[in-house]
Amino acid sequence: LGARLETTTPLAPRNPVEFVIAPPGGHGPLKLAGMVVWMRPRLDQPGRFQMGVQFYSPQWELESLVAQSGLTP
Repeated sequence: LGARLETTTPLAPRNPVEFVIAPPGGHGPLKLAGMVVWMRPRLDQPGRFQMGVQFYSPQWELESLVAQSGLTP
């Protein structure tokens, strides 16, 4: 499981990342750790960057929340 993030700070592939998200619906915050696997600048928005992050361990709670929301993982 992974995620696509958008930031104002570019991070090179293989950089470790750690962040906390607070999902809606009263679920507690989730601490996520992983590694950047790709990064590219947003050509339509200078100063913004998209990157793909692969989580180090399965995040079953996050996967369950995505499934319940009806969003595509």
